Amino acid sequence: MTKDIEPVAGSKEKIYDVIFGYESKPGKLFDIVLICMILISVSSVLLDSVSSVHLRFGYQLLRLEWFFTIVFTIEYALRLYSTPNPRGYVFSFYGIIDLYTID
Repeated sequence: MTKDIEPVAGSKEKIYDVIFGYESKPGKLFDIVLICMILISVSSVLLDSVSSVHLRFGYQLLRLEWFFTIVFTIEYALRLYSTPNPRGYVFSFYGIIDLYTID
């Protein structure tokens, strides 16, 4: 029975190291990709606020924003899954910011 639990704990630790760690190579890559996605997401919202751009690319920008919303929701769920104290994370400064950015 312990064998069934160990892989999950190992998975949580690996996910935690990638998402919350910034010293490992995967953690650094995750941070860089996440920052790029945030910048693209904000840029697409800003571009969509320009009426001429919205008229021409509104549908594509809407789809792009939905894509980022889904990705950021998955990222938030993985943070909750992998952290040792999910309730503490939800009510932490970064947890609140992460939840706010999903919207």
